[in-house]
Amino acid sequence: MTGSFEGIGDSADGFVKYRTSAITYWDELLEKGVWVGADYRYSKFYQIFKTPSKKFEFYSTNMEAALKEAGKWTGDRIACLPHYEDARFLGDKAAYPLMLTNYHPLLDVEDGNQNYPWAQEIFMVMHGYGWTNFVEINSKTANSLDIKDGDMVWVESPVGKIKARARVFQGIHPGVVAIAHGLGHSSCGRWAKGMGINPNEIIGVDYDYISGQSSFFNTRVKLYKA
Repeated sequence: MTGSFEGIGDSADGFVKYRTSAITYWDELLEKGVWVGADYRYSKFYQIFKTPSKKFEFYSTNMEAALKEAGKWTGDRIACLPHYEDARFLGDKAAYPLMLTNYHPLLDVEDGNQNYPWAQEIFMVMHGYGWTNFVEINSKTANSLDIKDGDMVWVESPVGKIKARARVFQGIHPGVVAIAHGLGHSSCGRWAKGMGINPNEIIGVDYDYISGQSSFFNTRVKLYKA
């Protein structure tokens, strides 16, 4: 196992030191046991709230100003208050009945990759498998599509399709398909290249029209045997 940590701390303890060096001193971490940030200082609102009033605003004057500047202000003040709006999805529900979700499993090393044999060996630790990820579906969904655990299936969205092995279990909503991030590399080294699938290949490019942030969970898919 020691060889697995070569260049990233050279041992299990060294790897922890390597990963935490950017946020805290090693001696301090050993003494306290956890990393904590600076103490909270009462009334530092001027540092926290980047608003014209320097206070928390239920009504966003920044959003009102932005809408007016863009020429999109209609006078609807609800738009500048916390409110619900229906999500927008990519793909027609009739053609793509399932929602695609993606997640980072425990062994998906942040800001890195899985080019370590020890990480690949236990990559899908929650399922007891390594060296791959899956198309995870509920048994009710699988039965309706005549798909069994371990079958090769296609997951297709409006922007493309990928093939992987099905993992049928009860820990997911019947209307959802889940694929773990961290695999599906075309390079990245001997232990990562060609392992598993990359859900990004079938996720549509879209943005949340209120916040402007990227949308990664609004792509619809369909599933069928390969």
